[in-house]
Amino acid sequence: MLKDRKYGDFTIGSIFTLIGTTSTDAKNVNFTPLGDSEFIGRTEINYGVQGLVKSSDFNFPPNPSNTITISQVGTIVAQYRDSQYYTSQNIVRLSNRKLTRRTGLFIVALLNNWLSKSGFNGYTTPKQSVIKQGIIKLPLISHTDKNNYLQSEIDWQFMENFIKELEAECVQELEAYLIATSLNDYHLTDEEHTLLDYKPKFKSFKLASTYVMRGKLIEVNEKGLFDIVPTKKKINANSITFDGRFPYVARGESKNGIRGYINFDEQYLNPKDTISFGQDTATMYYQPNAYFTGDKIQVFKLNKAYGTLTENIALYIISSMKKSFANFVWGQQSFALDVISEILVELPVDVHGNIDFEYMSQYIQAIKKVSIEDVVRYKDKIITATQNIINE
Repeated sequence: MLKDRKYGDFTIGSIFTLIGTTSTDAKNVNFTPLGDSEFIGRTEINYGVQGLVKSSDFNFPPNPSNTITISQVGTIVAQYRDSQYYTSQNIVRLSNRKLTRRTGLFIVALLNNWLSKSGFNGYTTPKQSVIKQGIIKLPLISHTDKNNYLQSEIDWQFMENFIKELEAECVQELEAYLIATSLNDYHLTDEEHTLLDYKPKFKSFKLASTYVMRGKLIEVNEKGLFDIVPTKKKINANSITFDGRFPYVARGESKNGIRGYINFDEQYLNPKDTISFGQDTATMYYQPNAYFTGDKIQVFKLNKAYGTLTENIALYIISSMKKSFANFVWGQQSFALDVISEILVELPVDVHGNIDFEYMSQYIQAIKKVSIEDVVRYKDKIITATQNIINE
């Protein structure tokens, strides 16, 4: 569908009106779940939304919905905004009266591709004057046939239809995933209601059973949770191309730590069903598939005395680990292996004082159902609407 289209080059400034957003420091903002406006920061996490704020707390109006933001420092990213919003500093707003949610999502993908290829990063700032001169390719109406194109020749309806079809495909994939993971039915059973009300007993366990330092195996505690092993090879991200098959895990705080997918010598794959741990950031993620890593990543393998690590058990343990790490400071030496191996992690135990893995697994499954309810309702609504359109 995309390959069959004719495309024209347009400068960003010829399509959009650019204006710097009226901004304020997030430190001076009062976040509240009762807010009527989003507050946007320079981050990819949660699509840039740091929380909700009340417009009555500001002496200037919010930025309008149906616009695009581009952050100019930190995480350089373009994002579509379907709600009114306030922002932190160094964020520019792009407006076009023909923009819709779907055409906005289409164009945001093109803008991010341009930003990436232009080499912008946290230290190279895309100023407004530079953004205006940036060139992106947009689909043209079918009868257009010349070299210099006007905005009136952009095929906005094609972009709308393309994203609409893509959304329908994604909804179908979501339905298949929910069925495969037994999450399509979000109604809690009587047992799950009881489980959520149950108050288990807890016991502290050392984080590590063993760890490796300078090639030497150090024993910590036979009942420790993990055997901590170094990644098989530290692969420099600047020396690889992200167009492969296997996950490349770094120390980022989003996308499960996965920076992209690469091809590399498979003997250096780290084992699946483990937790990747960013040693200077304390970022930790369950990895269900074999993966490569960058620098300063440790691999947490569940103590073989406890069996195989599953997603639900990993999610529960990670939540408990984060509580144990709450008093640590990013980048401090306390993340050294000889220190973190001794950290105590509180976990539920059965009547015999053994870790209750069955409870943890069932508890997380119940929490997933509670969390997925709105998603399933939305999915059912979209599928019904799509079927009605098809029938008509």
